[in-house]
Amino acid sequence: MSTMSSATQNKAGISLFFVMTWKYHFIRDGLSVHLHAR
Repeated sequence: MSTMSSATQNKAGISLFFVMTWKYHFIRDGLSVHLHAR
């Protein structure tokens, strides 16, 4: 049971990490493009 839950938690953590990283790059790229357009 504990191994199952820990594996699920790891998967959720990795997914969250990728989402946050993607959001960060997406926002940063969007801001840089917005700033360069001015």
